[in-house]
Amino acid sequence: MLVQLENEHCMLLALPCGRDHMDVLQQSTNLTAGFITYLQRKQAAGIVNVAPSPGHQQSLYTVHIFPSCDFANENLNRIAPDLMHRVANIAHLLIVIATAIG
Repeated sequence: MLVQLENEHCMLLALPCGRDHMDVLQQSTNLTAGFITYLQRKQAAGIVNVAPSPGHQQSLYTVHIFPSCDFANENLNRIAPDLMHRVANIAHLLIVIATAIG
C-alpha cells in the first residue's frame, strides 16, 4: 500500500493479494472483471462521501477510486515511479481520500 499525505488528502494503492501466486492472479482477474472494467467503461471514478454518523448531511471525507487511467498513472508515476513500474501490469486501483470542503 502506498500512502502519500499532501495537504488535506492521501493516496493509497490497492493491489490484489492472495495465499499464493495463483490466488493473486485469480484476485487480479476478479478485480479487473468485476470493478476495474466497469469504471473504465464508464470513464469514471467511484466516489463515496463519508458522513460523521447516520443522519448528518455534511460529509467529512470524500473517497475517490480510480482504475488505471492517465490521472492515476501520472500521479503514481510522480509520487513513486519505481512502484508504478512494478505494478504497471497488475490490476490496481488508486484511492484518494480527501477532506470535504465546507
